[in-house]
Amino acid sequence: MRLTVSLGFAAKYWSASVIAETEQHRRAIIYLASLVYHRRSPEEREVLIKVVDAHSRGMEVETMFQSMAEVTFQQGIEQGETRAKQMALLKLLHHRFQSVPEAIITQIRALHNPSHLDTLFEKALNVENLEDIDWQTSDA
Repeated sequence: MRLTVSLGFAAKYWSASVIAETEQHRRAIIYLASLVYHRRSPEEREVLIKVVDAHSRGMEVETMFQSMAEVTFQQGIEQGETRAKQMALLKLLHHRFQSVPEAIITQIRALHNPSHLDTLFEKALNVENLEDIDWQTSDA
């Protein structure tokens, strides 16, 4: 109950003139909704969502939750794709060169750009030795 009162106060405070711009208000509501969704028990969520929803200026809080879930799902897919490409590159390097220095393994695990990993994979298919690959190319 104490959290409901605090959350209600925060929502009213932000809804007033403190957050005059619509984008700032939207961000504040999304932040509150995210806190409710990720930090509170399912039993508390229903009440807290109503509090946030009452101060959301017509924004659909439930829709926000669905949108956040979709974004999180997409991020998971992208992370999985990146991890699979990292593993494929490492497997290829181990297959072709047997011994892969730990420094190169660490660099590959730090890469998160799928197209960069694809480029390195293609280079690894054709080079004669590991020194022929430019591992310092940025991960833009």
